[in-house]
Amino acid sequence: MASLIGGIEHIMRKRKIPVLYSAATAISKTEDGYKVEMADGSSALAKYLILATGSTSKSLPGIEIDEKNILSSTGILQLDTLPESMAVVGGGVIGCEFASIFATLGVEVTIIEFLPRLIALEDEEISKRLALAFKKSGIKVLTKVGVESIESHEDKQVLHLSNESSIEAEKVLLSVGRVPVFEIETNGFELSRERGAVLIDDMMRTNVDGIYAIGDLTAKLQLAHTASKQGLLAVEHISGHIRGEAKALRGLNYINIPRCTFSYPEVASVGYTETEAKDKFGEIIVGKFPFAASGKAMAMSATQGFVKNNRQKRQR
Repeated sequence: MASLIGGIEHIMRKRKIPVLYSAATAISKTEDGYKVEMADGSSALAKYLILATGSTSKSLPGIEIDEKNILSSTGILQLDTLPESMAVVGGGVIGCEFASIFATLGVEVTIIEFLPRLIALEDEEISKRLALAFKKSGIKVLTKVGVESIESHEDKQVLHLSNESSIEAEKVLLSVGRVPVFEIETNGFELSRERGAVLIDDMMRTNVDGIYAIGDLTAKLQLAHTASKQGLLAVEHISGHIRGEAKALRGLNYINIPRCTFSYPEVASVGYTETEAKDKFGEIIVGKFPFAASGKAMAMSATQGFVKNNRQKRQR
């Protein structure tokens, strides 16, 4: 990680881009642009701003993430020993990824998902196949059940569930989603927000002239490659203004951005799920190819998956 950060810092120095190592505490609108005040007492002035303050792990009512026994996706990476058992609250992308990792390392893992299925935003058939693969690998999967409270003890956590049962685990991973973070005071303007997310248009512009927002702060599609593309579009739009050029830029079609879940087995998708395609286009054609029919998949002993394609049926 230090090597990666050092590489980015080297690029900044090489291109003579100043980097201020302090938290921004306030942004004020002035005649010359926007003044950004820092926690260390310094400040910076700019005509354009790109907000990229990201997101943080969401919690549940009455349950506190202490990063000791009840962990976030950040805190879990700080563990220096493996627990004997782990309860993963939330069967979305993050929950399924960490469940796979720890189960592979020999930890007894239980996933608790409030919705009817895992990775609920992906194709239902894919979701069912992933749950089956998890169960075969020893991961317990509980769906349609929520966590109402957690009793923390030194060596175990007791999770009380909505179906009036309870389970025990040494550690708990809370992976019930992420929420945008923007804790900077704004003076002279107000950003339009919805559920914490900063609202943007196709060019990443906020409702305030000269201020753009990208990444998890916009809650569009919380993936690193989405944020990267948003950043590129914002910079291109700003550079057009600076140079006095009218650039013809195309906004992002978020449905066409590839999605991925780095579980075992992995899940990757792009475009509409089968249900979404039917809702949008009506009659569709669904094509499938099982990995069991692939020579390479057989050679790799990875035949449990398949490729699926949904497309609109042409009208004659």
